[in-house]
Amino acid sequence: MRRLLRTAGLVLVLMASSGLTVLAGVDPGVRDTIRFDPVAWNGDTAFSMTMYTATDELLKHATIILTWSSPKIGIDSVSLVGSRWAAQVSGGNGFFVADTGRVGGVKSPVHYNISFIPFTAQLPAGSGAACRIFWRRNGPVVADPIIVVDSSTTTSGTSSQNSTMFGTSALPAGNFIPVFKRDTIQVSLCICDRQGDLNTDNVIDVFDVIAVIGVAFSGSLDVQDPSCPATRGDVNKDGVTDVFDVIYIIATAFSGGAPPVNPCTL
Repeated sequence: MRRLLRTAGLVLVLMASSGLTVLAGVDPGVRDTIRFDPVAWNGDTAFSMTMYTATDELLKHATIILTWSSPKIGIDSVSLVGSRWAAQVSGGNGFFVADTGRVGGVKSPVHYNISFIPFTAQLPAGSGAACRIFWRRNGPVVADPIIVVDSSTTTSGTSSQNSTMFGTSALPAGNFIPVFKRDTIQVSLCICDRQGDLNTDNVIDVFDVIAVIGVAFSGSLDVQDPSCPATRGDVNKDGVTDVFDVIYIIATAFSGGAPPVNPCTL
């Protein structure tokens, strides 16, 4: 079950459980730890990464403020599906809110708030996936080779609204800030997000099939985007636009076939 509500920049997500990867290895033994696995991103329009937490006592709420080093990416949404947090908020047992972060009351393009509050049962001590974060690319090109994801400890006056906080059964909110393991997003400038879309209308349909046929059999021009090593018509990534690409894109457009192969991912 998934319910998603968007109002005035607010994203409220309530999730039921299914399979996110759990945190591997030994619990770090720190009262509260937050970390990501570093990810490689090929510069496509979207990607995701999993956030993990470790707590050594019952957790009654968490507010995690993320910041990252490049405004050229932003967070689109956050999912609890398959996480340790999911059961604590499903079926009206609590709530999970994710929205754009604020610094001094003003929305920031590189801050994001993630709040988890169970009502009926506190989260047991342990380690595991807390949520999956879905990112989007802001703009056509991401030039930063490394994007650093870290926690924010920015404050506005006496307010702690922008600080990462955990509240446990033994300690009130704001008594401590968890250890945040800084991780990175490795960016490749290979961008091939138009494969098969020869007429650039954001859908693969009969017009693209006709265009690929023209390239394969009539010598029509095959578009190649500046940051992509393959032409748009080479939908099966074999280095040439031919009858096999025609067969491939017909299946994509009309038979629910696989989408074009992204040359950046292989």
